[in-house]
Amino acid sequence: MSLLRVEHLSKEFSSVHAVEVLSFQVEAGTVHSIIGPNGAGKTTLFNLITGIYQPSDGHIMFEDHRINNVPPFQLAKRGISRTFQNLQIFFNMSALEKWDGRLPPLIFVGRRVEVDPHGPTASKCQEGRASSSQANRRVRDED
Repeated sequence: MSLLRVEHLSKEFSSVHAVEVLSFQVEAGTVHSIIGPNGAGKTTLFNLITGIYQPSDGHIMFEDHRINNVPPFQLAKRGISRTFQNLQIFFNMSALEKWDGRLPPLIFVGRRVEVDPHGPTASKCQEGRASSSQANRRVRDED
């Protein structure tokens, strides 16, 4: 049984084919990436999987249940969610300050990853902002 299966998935916006006859499957315990240039349909695919968009054709199966037409809030209860890349939200807060403790701090498209803030991974988190030397090093590393 595949955790996620996409079969003959298509999404059209007027005459634009954002996703065209896409099929793949993801087995439990595996990690996959979606890569491609701007305009290749990556965001549209995630919006289809998470219920934000409905497919023009094809279907999406999660744990052998068809999830086409399932609202995003119900998909989130099943462990399927997404985040939006808006870097200006809560700009002056650290990652730990943004997390209110009610939900796991890591949510991916696919299965939700449970993280105990007091467990063994908690020591890997650094609270507070980066020092200016850390920020400068990061900028150099990203260039």
